[in-house]
Amino acid sequence: FGMLNHLGLNKVGDYLIQVDGPAGANNYHDSSSSHINTFAMTWLGKAYNNTGFNAARLRNIEKYNQAITPLDLLWYNPDVTADDVGKLPLDAYFADAEFLSMRSGFNDDCLFLSAHGGEANVSHSHIDGGSFVLDMLGERFAGDIGAEGYGKDGYFGDRRFEYYRARAEGHNTIVINPDE
Repeated sequence: FGMLNHLGLNKVGDYLIQVDGPAGANNYHDSSSSHINTFAMTWLGKAYNNTGFNAARLRNIEKYNQAITPLDLLWYNPDVTADDVGKLPLDAYFADAEFLSMRSGFNDDCLFLSAHGGEANVSHSHIDGGSFVLDMLGERFAGDIGAEGYGKDGYFGDRRFEYYRARAEGHNTIVINPDE
């Protein structure tokens, strides 16, 4: 149905690789800091003939003991190893998401810095433009405290930015004269 030609779909795997650092993912907006764990990486690797996506999925399976799904097996590429992730770019910028990522490597003790900017008026967004994550020596030195519970009164309505975790103060960013 032409799905593979959809603008930006071929970059989803690159984004998932770059958002994930040695101590977890950059958890801006409502996202989690858990390492990226999705069989979609093997599908994307097969669909776009991009072995980097397959290598990243294999690395996360091996390194973080993530479960292998039947769909991973369906799109498995036997010519790829987890070590092939080292061939991927160390730096990336995603203009539409206003997200950048820089790292010294893909090993446990690499230096990883990623930052998010952009608009705060998209679904699941927070007022967190300028927030960043810094990992060194396998530890997170700077990051966000995480998303608020979705069941909070008015969280997806007119009270969203009354909650600390959605406001700028709840993020690793500069705040000047905060108010409602």
